Amino acid sequence: MTFCNEWVNGSVQLLQKLRYQAAGFAGTLLFPFETQIKIQIKNGELTMITKQSNNQISNIQTYCVGERGENFAFDGACERLMDCLGEKDLGYWLIAGITGDCFAQVYPKNHTFYSDRYCVSDYNILYHDDCTSYIEGIFDKMGYACTYIPKERLLSNKEMYRQTLIAYIDKGLPIMQFKGNYSLICGYEEHGNILLQRYPCNDNFEKFSLDETYFADNELKGWIFIGEKKEQKILADIYREAVLKMPEILTTETDKYYFGARAFYAWAKDIENGFYDGKTQDEVDLWGTHTSFVCDFETIAATSGRFLSKALEFNHDLSFISEIISILGRQGTYANGGLEDLGGGFNVTLEALQNIEKRTKIAAKIRKFGDCIDQVVKILNENIKG
Repeated sequence: MTFCNEWVNGSVQLLQKLRYQAAGFAGTLLFPFETQIKIQIKNGELTMITKQSNNQISNIQTYCVGERGENFAFDGACERLMDCLGEKDLGYWLIAGITGDCFAQVYPKNHTFYSDRYCVSDYNILYHDDCTSYIEGIFDKMGYACTYIPKERLLSNKEMYRQTLIAYIDKGLPIMQFKGNYSLICGYEEHGNILLQRYPCNDNFEKFSLDETYFADNELKGWIFIGEKKEQKILADIYREAVLKMPEILTTETDKYYFGARAFYAWAKDIENGFYDGKTQDEVDLWGTHTSFVCDFETIAATSGRFLSKALEFNHDLSFISEIISILGRQGTYANGGLEDLGGGFNVTLEALQNIEKRTKIAAKIRKFGDCIDQVVKILNENIKG
């Protein structure tokens, strides 16, 4: 009976492997799913062991706490995944440095605005032609494999992904969900037909049904499964590589968006050229078209030093970082002492953006921010060799 038992289990494992390959999982999953019914043969009797119907990871801390300046949801969700893996050094500000969220301004082309999308990771995942490679590349920089399962792939094998999700939660590791925002699926009920999730800045679990309505929602983009640890990365090297990547991120321009100085210049140009002319309050989402970019900018000014200071602490030879910290830190002073006074900050009004004299001054101030980023890029290029 031992041979028969091994044959059954081996067949199940082979079937799982083939299904994972067909489903597009990258690398090795930490917790491959087990079938809902396990088969055991003992003393000639066939028995079945069913799995529990409910489970919840209750010790997930709140992520993206606004009072701490943590405004980037993808970075916060990644931090919690690393927490669950015991990777306490791979925290929010390091991840925000890897993504570029904590130092690069963004702005869309073609006036394609999203109220809740205003940072580098958002734009790369939302607009990137190959966001799978982008997401998996972020985890790779921390030494981990991961698999992003886009919506169309979820639809192709719902049951297998549900079972895989259950296996992860049973082992204490949540799944990241991209649906409207980056939430963490941390529990299940009714054998996974009901799921529990945590959203950024939220202490509570929210329930939702894993049904056809869920899969039909246009906001659903996909799930992210963390994979095996591929290598033990040296922390100093992670920081160094993130700093060396800064010039590329700060000069990015695609057919859909700008990062860095060009983002500021495009933003200023829209304001000065009358983007808001003739529009009424009901026709304009000021948060989506203006204030969200103020939020991004002021978050960077206030918090970029947390990543950069740590990078310098681990890499003393990158002494030029001190100058960059000073430049980015001054941006906050310029904003609070200038942009807000001009009525172009968090206090912006449609009237200010339609008034030629006021908007000209607002645009000029925003261009100065772009000039500062050009200065940062110059310092980086002068000090980074090859």
